[in-house]
Amino acid sequence: MWFRYLRQFAASTEAQAFAIGAVILITIAVTGLTVYLSINAPIATKECEFQHSTEVAEDFAVLNSTINWMHTVINSRILEYLDGKPEVSERRAAISSSVQGESLIESVPIKLTPTRDSAIALPLASGAISFLPNEGEITVQVIEPKDGAGSSNTKGIDIFNVSPSNNWNITRVAETGWNGDVNVTAGDVTLDGPPNVSACIVSNMTNITGSIGFDTGNRTVYYNATWHGNISWYVAKITPETSVTMKVRTDMFPNMTNATEWYKCYGIESEDGLNSFPLSDLYTVSNGHRYVQFRAELKTENPQKRPELKSVSINYDHSPENVTLAEASGIIRYKSSYQYFPDQEITYGNGAVLMSQDDGGGGELVYGPFTVTFQNVSINTTRINLTLVNLTGTKIPAVSGGSTLIRLRLLNRELVSDAFYYPDLALTVNSSCAQACGDWFNKTLKAANLTTPYNVTVNTSSKTVALFFYAKEPDDRIVLYLEKATIGVEM
Repeated sequence: MWFRYLRQFAASTEAQAFAIGAVILITIAVTGLTVYLSINAPIATKECEFQHSTEVAEDFAVLNSTINWMHTVINSRILEYLDGKPEVSERRAAISSSVQGESLIESVPIKLTPTRDSAIALPLASGAISFLPNEGEITVQVIEPKDGAGSSNTKGIDIFNVSPSNNWNITRVAETGWNGDVNVTAGDVTLDGPPNVSACIVSNMTNITGSIGFDTGNRTVYYNATWHGNISWYVAKITPETSVTMKVRTDMFPNMTNATEWYKCYGIESEDGLNSFPLSDLYTVSNGHRYVQFRAELKTENPQKRPELKSVSINYDHSPENVTLAEASGIIRYKSSYQYFPDQEITYGNGAVLMSQDDGGGGELVYGPFTVTFQNVSINTTRINLTLVNLTGTKIPAVSGGSTLIRLRLLNRELVSDAFYYPDLALTVNSSCAQACGDWFNKTLKAANLTTPYNVTVNTSSKTVALFFYAKEPDDRIVLYLEKATIGVEM
């Protein structure tokens, strides 16, 4: 039957004209649609991809603010735990236990696929998110001058001596509330005086004015447990009515004028016999401080019983390199597979959100900035406030599709330096956006108008930014307030 229709169509000029017209109109429509799509589809695709990358950056900003919020909350809880006492009077272990006992847990969603897709856009590829705990390292170091004196692997301070050479010399402290005296015989310190007395002594290494702290040799000194750092002392005649309390502090200068005040130092109670305590558990002791001093407080409530302090030894060691005060690492990174923004990266690390499009070390600081501030305190003093964020957990590579929920758990918070003084400091940041980081540091330091000499070096090949702060004069110093928060990450 279709042959009959075909013959009728061939015999009808009107039908032929209609068909030709229809073909022409369809061709024009298809051509127009093709031209329209070729012009507008890329535009729509770019708009959708840009919108999605903006949404991911905003999600990362929420991630950043959430971590900052967790840090702020735990600091307020620590203040409540201390009940108004200065934090430096507590042990690091006690603060850490308090933080872990009230661990904060938060979750932040990251949208890995666009929430809105244009009808004319090309097929959109979203991206993948990964957690890399060993990337994005940041370190804070004390710099030892090239001509620094002293040898490595030196450790230990010996027992008392009435006329010391390399051993402890002691000075009785004349303070209100300490009404007793001490006797030093045969190397023993014995409380002396009327009934119910108390007295305290401090170590004073020489009779030279201003030389109070024991000189460990140079700034590469470590007091932490890894380097055998502890204080050991031997006491006798400790009873429920007698006590000996030990305190330790360090400083960058021999006169100890910048050391923590004694009343803020944590008091270590003694047991009868040999005692030992890790110096790394004390906020008043800092690696990189060349000079160290102790204080002993002796008390009795019974005139027939007087405690004796027989020896004190402070162990330390030296590193062949600059002393690292603290280090942290860990980044959370989103990497796209867009049509027009391929391999775009959005990264969170150490209080900053950065966006990059290439491997040349460029990029931009989207949200942040790094939790660090610089300011002049005086003509020869610069203060640095710095918070490190250490992200830890199992490495999670390339999670894609839908939304990912990032779970954050505050594991620890450590006060590394409670406004301690240092002669020279180095801050090194590893980042895929090294140039952007370097530009931010240069801009921030310039705005601070620092009198302390500094230098910012960007190496795009190694993806590092190195900041150096130098003492211009012998009495110049850098005041460092350094905190470190450790966050566990799960996805």
